[in-house]
Amino acid sequence: MAKQKIDLRVLYGRVEALLPKKITSSNKKKVLLDIKELSNEIRQPFQILIWNYLDEGLIINDKNIEYFYNEIFRDELKKDSNPVMYHYFYIKFNGLEDLATLDMENGTLFKEGNVKKILLHSQYDTPVLIVGETGTSKSIAAKIIHSLSKRKDKRFLNINIVAYPENLFIAELCGYEKGAFTGAINKKVGLLEEANNGTVFLDELGKLEPHLQAKLLKIVEEKIITPLGSSKSKKIDVRFIAALQPEDIKQNKIIPDLKYRLGYPDLLELPSLNKRLLIAPETVIKGSLREALKKLGISEEFSASNEAVKRLTDSTFNGNYRELESILGVAVKLARLNKRNEILPEDLKSILKKDAVKTEETATEKSFSTVMLKDIISLANEKKVDIVKFKLNEIYAAGKDLKNSLSSEGIKGKHYYNVRAKLERIVGKKFMREVQKIPITNDV
Repeated sequence: MAKQKIDLRVLYGRVEALLPKKITSSNKKKVLLDIKELSNEIRQPFQILIWNYLDEGLIINDKNIEYFYNEIFRDELKKDSNPVMYHYFYIKFNGLEDLATLDMENGTLFKEGNVKKILLHSQYDTPVLIVGETGTSKSIAAKIIHSLSKRKDKRFLNINIVAYPENLFIAELCGYEKGAFTGAINKKVGLLEEANNGTVFLDELGKLEPHLQAKLLKIVEEKIITPLGSSKSKKIDVRFIAALQPEDIKQNKIIPDLKYRLGYPDLLELPSLNKRLLIAPETVIKGSLREALKKLGISEEFSASNEAVKRLTDSTFNGNYRELESILGVAVKLARLNKRNEILPEDLKSILKKDAVKTEETATEKSFSTVMLKDIISLANEKKVDIVKFKLNEIYAAGKDLKNSLSSEGIKGKHYYNVRAKLERIVGKKFMREVQKIPITNDV
């Protein structure tokens, strides 16, 4: 018997019809049996059916989907032989929905994508270096790695480097005795001792002065601390996760020994908001809108019109998610003032900075020069032809070959010819011939 083709929205409705308002110990077993019967009826594997149901629930923004995930489906997904499926939704429901969606859109979910990297880092107890611009959810990624690790039941301590005075940073980490310095009126247990057996997240590590980095290196290497004013050392058992800005790596702001001790060059690199908007605009904006509503204490349904989504997608956000959430928060207030539960372009007009809206030139040069060609092609259409042309110009001007460029991105063999055919449909054969004649420049 052949597998039945079923519309995902129909499937979602059929699963929803089997779910009670509340999952209890007495009805949970029957609910699972009913869903397994549905799985057999439509000849769709049980875990895949759950996957489709949860994904569709997130797409339509069902407020009950997280409840059913936690109460009944999370454990079932955990039983699957492929852990990526479980972690895909774990990450989605714990603050990084857009990263998981990016993996799905890019076709990297089961390969080298963000979900797989977070999964790998959670399986080992070694230090982790997370690199990303301000506001790209580095602390959320660190918390997820901790919550999936063997230390998940222990403390997760977030230490923001810039929150501590330079002269007291090591004292705060290691603790101090009464009278160790002026103002030390009481003995204090250090942050690392408080987090013993747990995970310590060092945010904004690039802001730490080199001489303090050298002291931190010794602690990371030896896992031994000595409180200020004491002659007795203490052994600690913590896992270190550190966050850096891309510029910290480029400008060598981290001393080499500390950088390598924390895991370099095995980096967890989080894409900027502008790159995420290119791949999955609806998911990104929906997630940020949800956070903005939460901060405003608004529980009612809210959405952004297609025109508003386009307006936001055509803008740049140097402040990443914090800036986007702030803008959406103001837009929500303006929409409610006009008795609407939908954000329209007019709600964004006064709050989007004029220089934030991309011109055709800045849209390509600033937002897409670091994005892989295969990603741009996969999302290209007649409206984005200039982006594709810019990327091709960039490749040939740098003296690179299209086939080798795509090969380095994992597009090889017959897949290369399929992609090339799509390129020719998008930009035209004439442009493809002309772009290969571009003189090589060292300025690209």
